[in-house]
Amino acid sequence: MGKMMKYFNTKYYCVLICFVSFMAFVFISDISIAYDVRLDNCAAANIDNAVVLIKNNGGGTLYLPTCEVTYSPAKNFHVPGGVSIIGNGRTNTILRQAVFTFNKDAYGEVGTKISRLAHLAVKNNFTTAVGYNVIRQLQGMRVDHVDFEGRFSTFLNITMPSNNENAYVVIDNCNFSLYTSYGIYTVGNNTYYENNGSNACRNLLGTATGSGGVIFFEDNNFYGYADHLIDGRQGAHYVFRHNTVQYNQIYQKIPGPIEGHGPGIGYSTELGTNCMEVYGNLITMIEGYSASSAILFRSGCGVVYNNTIEYKQTGIALALESSPYPYYSNPPPSGCAGVYPCVIGQQPHDIWIWGNTFNNICKTWNPDRTCATPGNNVLVVWDSGYWIQQNRDYFLRAPTLVNDGFTWTAFTYPHPLVSGGSNPVSNPLPPPSDPPPNAPKNLHIIKP
Repeated sequence: MGKMMKYFNTKYYCVLICFVSFMAFVFISDISIAYDVRLDNCAAANIDNAVVLIKNNGGGTLYLPTCEVTYSPAKNFHVPGGVSIIGNGRTNTILRQAVFTFNKDAYGEVGTKISRLAHLAVKNNFTTAVGYNVIRQLQGMRVDHVDFEGRFSTFLNITMPSNNENAYVVIDNCNFSLYTSYGIYTVGNNTYYENNGSNACRNLLGTATGSGGVIFFEDNNFYGYADHLIDGRQGAHYVFRHNTVQYNQIYQKIPGPIEGHGPGIGYSTELGTNCMEVYGNLITMIEGYSASSAILFRSGCGVVYNNTIEYKQTGIALALESSPYPYYSNPPPSGCAGVYPCVIGQQPHDIWIWGNTFNNICKTWNPDRTCATPGNNVLVVWDSGYWIQQNRDYFLRAPTLVNDGFTWTAFTYPHPLVSGGSNPVSNPLPPPSDPPPNAPKNLHIIKP
């Protein structure tokens, strides 16, 4: 087994020394101890053992060294809430044929219950059912400064907890090279906040509250291809901001949108996406053009603001659907006739779209990538016009107090978990290399 160094971190302390009758009394209170381990190699068994050691000692961080490892067979690392894994820089700590499953349900939670994955590279080329990266039921997690590469099915599945509307996942300053069917699934706790005219859903916009919490994507780069780059299900609320998306046309497929699924997809009891907030992004094709939209609402409310969208047939699309397919159409299907909002109140609604830039949005293109036939910047698709109407369900302006009873303000940027931030729209893929993390402070080092 590789060498491990164990660190004990006393974060907070108060020492009161009283001298009474030549006697000294020492009182120590409010001690928080993190059990941190540093490995000198990246062998799978050693990482597993270190994670168990940290869990059994109340949570902490596993620090990985400079290494480049290809696991055979492919390795799924199981990590509880409250345990973090940090490498020595994404160009230094490179794990191939590996995925990470941070799962409270399966592996429990300890200590702070908050986890982090940072400063390393996770690169896979398997295309069979080895598994995908998972964040499940955690009270909080940050994923940052990681280079990801994947080609299997869904690359990352994020399922929020059922008992905490203020839980969070923050994914920032990462590079994703994805050639998958689904890129990242965001899944709420299957609670829906809007039914028949209530303002409950729109009240979530610009907040860190949602069905199981909110998932933030900020200052990331996405490259490659995915049928659905980011997708929401089961009441998800996600914020996609200040990212760069650069698709290419590998395999001659159609790079798909940033979207939120509607209700009933997959399971009859599954609810639709609550909220999508998409702003400050660049969404483009580095070659060719795409027949899909850049952003697609199939449920719920949202804002789409200050994005640059290029080389798509449609910039922003809105649609109503059911499962199994085909989609709802006009005239209305049985059970929805005369009902508004349709699909138990989960049709797209309360969506504000403004300040976006659209370049080369075309139904057909010339060989030089200019428009042969203009497309639509904003379009209701899949014969959903009976259900989704401008100035009732979506608005080509910002929300105002006079018209809507509220104004929208973006949630704090950078996210409070992130120290600093940059807008990769002006600094596209790849961002500057991140320095290796500093060694933990105030640690007592004990060698085994």
